[in-house]
Amino acid sequence: MQNGMNTREKLYRIGCCTSNACCICENATETRPHLFFDCDYSKAIVSLIKYWCGACILMSGAMTGGYGNGGGKLKQHVFAIILNDCIYHIWAQRNSSRINGALMVPSLVVQKIIEEVRQRIKLKCNAKVSRQEEVWLAHVGIRL
Repeated sequence: MQNGMNTREKLYRIGCCTSNACCICENATETRPHLFFDCDYSKAIVSLIKYWCGACILMSGAMTGGYGNGGGKLKQHVFAIILNDCIYHIWAQRNSSRINGALMVPSLVVQKIIEEVRQRIKLKCNAKVSRQEEVWLAHVGIRL
């Protein structure tokens, strides 16, 4: 996330690509900010994820280290996992669109993200959780 991604804008600039348009929407130059913050496809994924977890998670948090509204270390850990999975899957869909011309609908991407988050939390969470955290985890479908 530190400008190391080979977006089309970057590839176009060095002559490796014939177009700098976003592989997903083709409505703007494919830069990192466009791909993760401005592209309607990414916005749809983030919107569905926010609805699922009931949190104000900002994609920009991935850049600044802020992972959404508070709630303790466990929630912050879950928010970080959610953001990482969103970034990974948006980039994977961008690559799929670029290489194969195929793109999953946002709701299917979100289903994959949710399942991965649930599995990762189940595997990694061995600490005691408060009653409030337990309720929130149950709300998002994570039973410890």
